[in-house]
Amino acid sequence: MRAATATDAARAAALFGSWADGSTGPAADAFADAAARAAAHRDAVDAAPDDDPLALYDHLATLEGDVERAAGLLGRALVAGARLDQTVGFFVGDADPQSAQAMRDLRADVDTEREDAVALLDAVCADADDWAHATEAASGVVGAAYDDYVERLEAMGVKPKNVC
Repeated sequence: MRAATATDAARAAALFGSWADGSTGPAADAFADAAARAAAHRDAVDAAPDDDPLALYDHLATLEGDVERAAGLLGRALVAGARLDQTVGFFVGDADPQSAQAMRDLRADVDTEREDAVALLDAVCADADDWAHATEAASGVVGAAYDDYVERLEAMGVKPKNVC
């Protein structure tokens, strides 16, 4: 669980850092903050990230422009929050309250990221078309994460429709 959390945080830090470098104004600030938070999460987990490719970040890398990327930041925050909820549950079930609390702390940071993404969307969406485009982009991020989750379950012999 720690390695998976570290891997997710490492990918997020790298991606959001690249977005910050390619943006200006409030978008650059929001992406830089998200990259710094993700790097802190990677370091706090105290586990080495692995080379596991994550479809979520492959999808996020295709997003262009501040509207799509702000929506991507929101979608990633939603997915990361759900994953961290599961991670907390894992450590609670494993009778490891210290690790469970550490994951709750990361979850609180992801809540901040979600709020920052919503504020950024307010700043970069100028009209209804921008909002529709943002909705589509965020939905695509969540969809990519879900599709990856289903594939991984199927690879383990689990029928996702029975558990999801």
